[in-house]
Amino acid sequence: MSTSVEVIAGDECVCPCHRDPSIHHVVACCADCADCSTRVVTAALPDHQPTRCAGFRSGRLALRVDAGVCLVAGVAVVIAALVAHSTVPTAVAVVLGIVVAAWGIGLWFAPTRSPLRAVLAVVTAVNLVAALALLVVAIVASDGGLRLVSLIAAVVVALFALWDVLALRKTQAR
Repeated sequence: MSTSVEVIAGDECVCPCHRDPSIHHVVACCADCADCSTRVVTAALPDHQPTRCAGFRSGRLALRVDAGVCLVAGVAVVIAALVAHSTVPTAVAVVLGIVVAAWGIGLWFAPTRSPLRAVLAVVTAVNLVAALALLVVAIVASDGGLRLVSLIAAVVVALFALWDVLALRKTQAR
């Protein structure tokens, strides 16, 4: 892994042995935290518990809830695009709904493939960009319904970004 992911990961283990079964350590590189189920570097385990466990639990919960909301919102956008006639072209709305639903599915599985802190950092950035884009749509939309839905979605996405930031801060070393 690159150095930047190791820095973002903090005390999470990013050893290549977790992706390559041919690597065997004489001394274990990490251990699972009993409180938050995070794979923590062995040397950092005493400092990890209990100060950062709440952040890891909150971060996993934030990603799971965000994934569920994205999946439901994506399906709702596709259904609304096919049923209702809006100022947004049907094809654009369907593609947007599929992308949002796919993002939700990716969020569900992301913490199992990458360190949680790195995932939270990326998701926070994406949520902030999405909230800004939705706010712009709410400002420039001519349709009142689209304006309202975009504004509500912008607030929800911004709240998820805030939750991610708070969880990320709780996982930092003191």
